[in-house]
Amino acid sequence: DPATDGPLAGREEEWSVVSHYRVGLLLEARNWPEAERLQRMLVDWARQRAAGALRLSLGQLDPTGRNAIRTLAVSVEALGHIQQEQRQPECAGGYEEGADLFRRIGDQQGEAGVAFNLGHAYMDLPELRDLDPAERWSRRSLELRAEEDRLGRGRCHAQLGAVVVERFREARASLDFHGTSVT
Repeated sequence: DPATDGPLAGREEEWSVVSHYRVGLLLEARNWPEAERLQRMLVDWARQRAAGALRLSLGQLDPTGRNAIRTLAVSVEALGHIQQEQRQPECAGGYEEGADLFRRIGDQQGEAGVAFNLGHAYMDLPELRDLDPAERWSRRSLELRAEEDRLGRGRCHAQLGAVVVERFREARASLDFHGTSVT
């Protein structure tokens, strides 16, 4: 709908596909605010589609309901990425919701990806910086990854190593600040 940027009645699926492409183009252009606005619309649409499935247990879900929850999880995670690119601490809430949704449908790979991103957010964003949750989410990502996922596991190990390095830097800076020599 040109007036609202939302879907036309009966064309919701097509709107979703086109809107995902539009978000991608906006991200390439680094137009974060517009990408975030459109991604929020996609999240709202996915949330409405998943509303019935969210009231069911995993055992009660059919493939359509499971897919609706997965679509919502992916949409919320994508919003988190956009917010993280803008250095917004709100990205953590979206990532946590995405992790919960993936966990709810038993999608360990999806949850592992979101947990990895949460680890980065807690390390990289000044308003969120806290190495304890950065380590906890990075370890969670590692635990969820299959043994065969060498790349994913390697990235988790690298991120955990980065947490250790940051802890060392903070400890060294604390000692330097207090007038104690570190050499």
